[in-house]
Amino acid sequence: MTQHHCKSITTRRCGMAPIAALVLGALLLPASAGAASETAECDSRSCFAQHFQQCEAASHAEQQGIAAVRYAIEGPADDGCKVSMVFTDNPNPEWVDQPLTFVLDTDEPLDGQLQDAVEACMTGDAAGYQCGGALHALLHGESGADGGGEPLSAVGADERPCGKPVAVTGEPLYPLPRNGRWGYVDGDGEWVIEPQWRQAGFFSEGRAAVDAGTASGSVWGVIDRDGDYVVEPELASMGGYVLGEAEAIFAEPLIQPFSEGCAAVDMEQPWFLTRDGKTWLRDGLPDGLAELDTGDVDSFVTPDGEDWADQLADIPETLADARVISFDGFHEGLTRFQVRPEGWPIEKDVFGWMNTAGEVVVRPLFQGGGHFGNGVAPAGIRDGLWGYIDTEGNPADWPDRWTLPVAGSVSDGIAWFGDDTIFYLDAEDYSAINDPTITLDEPLTVQVFAGDEAQLQEARIIDGGDFSDGLALVELESTDKDAAKTLAYIDTEGEVAFALNDYNVCQPSPGYALETGFDAMRFRNGLARLRVAEKAPGCNTMRNDGAFLVSDRSHFIYIDTDGEIVFEESRTADEAS
Repeated sequence: MTQHHCKSITTRRCGMAPIAALVLGALLLPASAGAASETAECDSRSCFAQHFQQCEAASHAEQQGIAAVRYAIEGPADDGCKVSMVFTDNPNPEWVDQPLTFVLDTDEPLDGQLQDAVEACMTGDAAGYQCGGALHALLHGESGADGGGEPLSAVGADERPCGKPVAVTGEPLYPLPRNGRWGYVDGDGEWVIEPQWRQAGFFSEGRAAVDAGTASGSVWGVIDRDGDYVVEPELASMGGYVLGEAEAIFAEPLIQPFSEGCAAVDMEQPWFLTRDGKTWLRDGLPDGLAELDTGDVDSFVTPDGEDWADQLADIPETLADARVISFDGFHEGLTRFQVRPEGWPIEKDVFGWMNTAGEVVVRPLFQGGGHFGNGVAPAGIRDGLWGYIDTEGNPADWPDRWTLPVAGSVSDGIAWFGDDTIFYLDAEDYSAINDPTITLDEPLTVQVFAGDEAQLQEARIIDGGDFSDGLALVELESTDKDAAKTLAYIDTEGEVAFALNDYNVCQPSPGYALETGFDAMRFRNGLARLRVAEKAPGCNTMRNDGAFLVSDRSHFIYIDTDGEIVFEESRTADEAS
């Protein structure tokens, strides 16, 4: 199956190719040699290095792949020499003429430090380089593109802003595009907030993330139900997808949906936003992370006495130099976090859970995990060995502990597990709600390869999403050799409520990024949003990703829990049709 092949159930993107990586890769190419010069305007890296040893004012310009840069020695600073870098040409024009500053050690060779410092400052892993400047502010969400603006204010030191669900009154609002811009409509498809953004996320707890950027990149803010900014659009995405004839750059939302009062922000150093636009845990690690003892694994003895400790994947002896890669939203007062130990490869990231005080309550000993629901969360001790844990990190009293190929969070009292075939379990009595083979009341005529048609009546679930409003989106595949497939919604009894084969729906994209793939197509407040192709055979490369792909080859529809279209995107009318 496709969706569950991401390493973990997280908000980290799968398969994203940011232009920042392309630019950064070009920036870090070895510099070409040139003739030495005795002047402060150096025409070679070696000349610049000589001035650097004495921390003397000098500058040097280089063309590096698709980017052009100018380095300058600013002068002595605490613990070293202050150096700046400025893009004089870059595919992202918003980066041009925005300085990036850092401090280097004159007792060490310049070249290695220069490369490491630029990479660290641009990716958010400061590593002691005292990163600063307007480009650093732009890349990492500090207010004010010129570096002079006031940063977002933080909550008080003793405040616990996250972990409590927020009740919101008023009719539901749904994101919808018109003529390439996104706004929000009510349940009848009438405009409540006029289209004005490049991208628009779903509302949760009365807040939604919107992209107010330009063709050169996405810049995110947060609005309330009146369309007013709670957080001004100042969180700039570092990369994204290049789309359309104009080659505009779009990035998935940096701001996750709000959950229990806060939203996780997916910067390189992740943190949280509150509903009133303040920051929490922006400059630190979860409390106690660096001092954790990862050697004691007694908690992997299950209640029936079976010891799974020897099945744990490799874990670091210490997390003193670890870096937090991502946070999840809060669920039942806890949030899952992803940690990368110093010097460890990405495939060895570990996962733990933190409470509303920022304290680690479940040690990061797991190779994957999801959010809490019904008092349990899915967790994997290594690939192919998943189970469920309680809020203290002990194995929950669920069946098949540490033997599930992969598992999902409990949603609406039901959780999925599986790999090539997906099963759904009732969280109360652990009973499966669907059999390996689902028999439809009447056969469906579906498209197969080369535009041929086939009949689908007996099928298995090969992919699926979480339950919401009593329904879950699944992908069915025929048990016959023709391998006919279709998307359908099943109910909590495991029966097919309705199939989508009449709508020419674009296939969900792989991955677990929120508001993409199956998550984008789940029901919210009684309606589900689908992308459908204008005509057969399909959507080509246009998938059911988040709100950022507007195409003349497809459009969006909203359906109700009976599978009927309630309203749909119209590119010319003042209201959705």
